[in-house]
Amino acid sequence: MSKYQLCYDGKWQESFEDEDRALTFGREIAEETGRLVHVVRRGLIIQKLLGVFPESRVEEGEWLWKIRYSGAGFGGGHSP
Repeated sequence: MSKYQLCYDGKWQESFEDEDRALTFGREIAEETGRLVHVVRRGLIIQKLLGVFPESRVEEGEWLWKIRYSGAGFGGGHSP
């Protein structure tokens, strides 16, 4: 079963069972604090980036995600 997690401040933070709730909470955190928030679906082996907030920083957030996980040798979607 997949979990939905938020990553901000360089750490994994809140965890949710519901994708919509994770995306909503990620958007709220970004709007209220100005933090760059990644919302990720995590399975046993593979994780997938579902959203980056605030929406004005999507390009930056996706680039950082690729550097952290593709560039670090994790194959783009695999858990470190």
